[in-house]
Amino acid sequence: MSEKGIGLVLVGVLLLIYAATTLSENVVFNTGDHKFVPGIEQVINYSKAQQWQQAEREVNKVQKTWNQGNPLIALKYAESDFTFLAIYLEHLKSAVKNRDFNNVMRDGKVVIMLFKNITSTVPKP
Repeated sequence: MSEKGIGLVLVGVLLLIYAATTLSENVVFNTGDHKFVPGIEQVINYSKAQQWQQAEREVNKVQKTWNQGNPLIALKYAESDFTFLAIYLEHLKSAVKNRDFNNVMRDGKVVIMLFKNITSTVPKP
């Protein structure tokens, strides 16, 4: 096989791996009952309505979804935003537990922003 042929095969394999990872990521985070961004938005809405038990249940679902899907993100994006998202998700859980709406709102928005960035095709630095 020529160098050009080997190069094309390698590019094809890389594209296939990227596509499979992206598809798997979308399945984990954007399908079923545990959609990540809508889950965070629901935590904020429950907190605003002072429905803290529902907010706590929802934030736990979001955490479970994150735990299932974060290895997929780590394969293609292991930068500081990945770590910050995990930290702010923990802050969000604490804010819900402490019934602190202002911090729920702030941390929830930060988690959404970080998540959208790291799951985009070309994340911003």
